[in-house]
Amino acid sequence: SGKEKVLNESFLGDHPIHFEKFLNEMKGVSAPVVFVSGDVHFSEVSSVASSYLGYPTFELTASPFHSYIFGGKSWANPNRLIEFKEHNFLVVDSETQKDKIKAYVRSVGSESDNLFEKEIQVSK
Repeated sequence: SGKEKVLNESFLGDHPIHFEKFLNEMKGVSAPVVFVSGDVHFSEVSSVASSYLGYPTFELTASPFHSYIFGGKSWANPNRLIEFKEHNFLVVDSETQKDKIKAYVRSVGSESDNLFEKEIQVSK
């Protein structure tokens, strides 16, 4: 395609037409949505602006439990609320109602220690 590959790829940046279609489909879901992703070699909780779905929500990124951890800092993300860059996995305890999600997110390290904890709430 002639496009130079960069490490901070994104659904929005690399596939804007598909991203817009995906968002339109998510807007049609009657319950609130929280996004879950991975494969960035660190774990994080990021806020997602209400301009995308019509209400504020979150993206939970879980990685890496069994993969390489790149050195240096993670790329800048102004929406990042918390992150950890060690071998870990996320545990999400959630309660849902018709128009509300309440979740307690924690990152657990290789020694079974909590690396970060974050409570999130999403209301549609």
